[in-house]
Amino acid sequence: SEILVPEKPAAVVIEKSIAVLPFVNMSSDTEQEYFSDGISEEIINMLAQVSELKVIGRTSSFAFKGKNMDLKIIGEQLKVTHLLEGSVRKSGNKLRVTAQLISVSDGFHLYSEKFDRELEDIFDIQDEVSLAILNAVKIKLIGQEEKAVLKRYTDNIEAYQLYLKARYYYNKYTPDAFLQAIDYLNSAIEIEPDYAIAYSSLSYCYLTLWYFNWMPEEQSLPQALKAAQQAIQLDNQIAESHLSQGRVKLHYELNIKDALIDYKKALAINPNSAECHIQLGMCYAFFGNYTEAHHHAEKADSLDPFSLMNMWFISAIYWAAADDKNLLAYSKRMIEMEPYFSAGQRMLAVYYLLQKRYDEAITKCEIAITINPDLIELQTLASVYGISGDKVKGREVIERMKEIKSSETSGNAFLGIAYASIGELDTAFEYFDKAFDCHEGFLLWVKPFGRLIPGFMEDPRAKSLFKRLGVPNE
Repeated sequence: SEILVPEKPAAVVIEKSIAVLPFVNMSSDTEQEYFSDGISEEIINMLAQVSELKVIGRTSSFAFKGKNMDLKIIGEQLKVTHLLEGSVRKSGNKLRVTAQLISVSDGFHLYSEKFDRELEDIFDIQDEVSLAILNAVKIKLIGQEEKAVLKRYTDNIEAYQLYLKARYYYNKYTPDAFLQAIDYLNSAIEIEPDYAIAYSSLSYCYLTLWYFNWMPEEQSLPQALKAAQQAIQLDNQIAESHLSQGRVKLHYELNIKDALIDYKKALAINPNSAECHIQLGMCYAFFGNYTEAHHHAEKADSLDPFSLMNMWFISAIYWAAADDKNLLAYSKRMIEMEPYFSAGQRMLAVYYLLQKRYDEAITKCEIAITINPDLIELQTLASVYGISGDKVKGREVIERMKEIKSSETSGNAFLGIAYASIGELDTAFEYFDKAFDCHEGFLLWVKPFGRLIPGFMEDPRAKSLFKRLGVPNE
């Protein structure tokens, strides 16, 4: 089946650009899928450190998994000049890996290799393939970039396989998958206590579980903060460690200024990190620097155009940057790609709210709640009702929000926005104070809603809140 990116402006094909397609698992055991996926992802991550090369992110490269599509079409859809494909057969300690580098324009094989090796040679194989690709596309590595590409995060093959399994799960982005990933990461760290990149992944899993109210704060937050600290102490030369630090600074400490510093450090090491561009885009949007926010949103999209999470965060950046046109475009793209992705429906509801098309906004909110009856979806509905003038219905939704168990401990920002939307500002600011004390990351999204609430932006308490958050009050 053919994958097509929903309409968006045509991107320019960069001369030196590549997508690493998921290596095919040729093992008789389907359980080995994590390993073939992992090799592809490792090569993506190695190449991503090269500033001269545009490297498509994992989600978009993996969108073509099992599709059996014409490589030229894949290359055109991803806007790249080169594709790497390959296969992996793993049997006990024996390994067979094939890799072919293909020129998209003429289908010519620029590099082709077959490796019959032992399992512990996997690191050498990945190095060899990555260097051969760079050689074929005429990129010479020097100094720091060479070190970054050839960096070994561990020499322990058992810990490495556990890390690959963890990554296989957390890429699914569900609460259960994050828990499964945490188990694998802890096992990897038990074998390899200095495994910095595993700590950074651990921090990411726990912080995500905390941010979306998927795990109680006392079980998730201390682990997220501790793991981020360990990652940076063990290795401050990898992008992932700085990303972990940046996430903690932005979404927990609510310190946009210091988060920016860490994200910039991460981007200097890995210029092809879509996530890094997303986080920088958010920081700049919060700061009111909309030109930079746009730049990073566009860059993230060009690096990972098929990622729903990417599109969601990009649409949020455009919303924070008061760009209705792009908010609409990305909301529609999400829904075209996956109608049952609640964020797509919710962001379209936000667009309709901005346009004062309240009935359409309510319809989209109801769809989002059917898919995901969570605080974030309910709060959007409460806000639409409140801002449109139906305070009775808004209050009813707030009561539904309070029935969600985690709302008492980590739903203060959501409840505050909902109360503000129905005009109960005294109650709203009490919740915002609690949210600030609880370090709730969603507090940074008060302002985009606040712009729509009569009298909110002029309230001295709002000005004081924005000052505490370090965001301009306009």
